[in-house]
Amino acid sequence: MTTATEHILELGHRRLGFLGGYDRESLTSEGATRRERAFMRAAQAAGAVVDPRWVLPAEYRLGSARRMVGEMLASQERPTALVCASDEMAVGAISAVLDAGLSVPQDISVIGIDGHEYADAFDLTSCAQDVPSQGGAAARQLVAEVQGAEPPASFAPAAYELVVRGSTAPPRASG
Repeated sequence: MTTATEHILELGHRRLGFLGGYDRESLTSEGATRRERAFMRAAQAAGAVVDPRWVLPAEYRLGSARRMVGEMLASQERPTALVCASDEMAVGAISAVLDAGLSVPQDISVIGIDGHEYADAFDLTSCAQDVPSQGGAAARQLVAEVQGAEPPASFAPAAYELVVRGSTAPPRASG
């Protein structure tokens, strides 16, 4: 999340929103909290404005993200960039921006996390992860623990790559 936020900041954005993934029916609360904290640390370190109305608690679903961003965009004040906790949420955000008669990235830049297979089709900038490899590592660790191995004290961060596409650009000059 830090890399995604830093990318937006490097483009010159200082009015940032965050679309977090909070799904009560799954086990995402810890990851969602970590992603939001990383976003806030990077934004605050750069002196960016993060209005609490722009921190949106959507589910990890396109429809939920679209609804939450649509509601936010109905207000007069809005961020110039949205950092989204998943690519599905980022696609929902892009849909909401377009529904509001705005454009991506001219009015609002959008970045996601995952590197989902359809990120390219939506021209979505994303921090691409190797999710199948991550799942395999988690499954191997679980099997080892079931067989009596001690759980590790910590896990190494998963590898990822920032893939810059057309959904992010410098903010439009105001005036």
